[in-house]
Amino acid sequence: MIKYYLLFLLAFLLALKINAQPKQVDSLFILVNKNAFDTSSISLLNKLIKETYMATGNYDSAILYYDKLIKLTEKSGQKLFLGRMLSNKAIAYWYKANYVDALRSLFMALKIAEEQNDSALLGKVYNNISLVYDDTEDSEKSIEYGMKSLKLNELLKDTSLIATCHVNLATKYSSKKMYDVALVFYKKAASGFEKTDFIQGKLTCYVNLATLYSDMYLYFNDSICKMFQK
Repeated sequence: MIKYYLLFLLAFLLALKINAQPKQVDSLFILVNKNAFDTSSISLLNKLIKETYMATGNYDSAILYYDKLIKLTEKSGQKLFLGRMLSNKAIAYWYKANYVDALRSLFMALKIAEEQNDSALLGKVYNNISLVYDDTEDSEKSIEYGMKSLKLNELLKDTSLIATCHVNLATKYSSKKMYDVALVFYKKAASGFEKTDFIQGKLTCYVNLATLYSDMYLYFNDSICKMFQK
């Protein structure tokens, strides 16, 4: 089963063409260090880190460069940029199954999002916290933060992000064998994705939905068999 649609990676696209080289990243860091904070340069550095290291599975190097980028943003006083970089760094930790450091970085990002009253960042960080908690098998906290993300994205009226939240929540309820609740969320996700061009979201939703129906059949078939054996 495809476990989730996608985490909110703050512009991290897994399908990016890999054409950046480590030397490019280092050269740009040197250039940015010599000049005043420039949002376009920081955004480019973030993009290069994701292309060069995250998308190739080199998460240790990604963490190293995110630390450098975080120091640059701290000096600039650009709080929202700092929150985004902390969240992206957390994803690298999460992919390494380092859930302690992933949650630490995410809660630092969450604090910044709350201080800046930035609903978009809050919704994304809530979702990513939910996914990390799911992997630590803390389903209650996972659902709690997933619902927080859903409510915020509903306020923002972002159809793709709302549908993503529905998929993630459906998966959590399915893993708890709460199939009726999971089915409701999957149907909402499918309806939402049909209004977007998010092909990957649609695909994942329908694959998960098909798996859910299979799980439901096996679960109820097993339950009926046990009932007749009594």
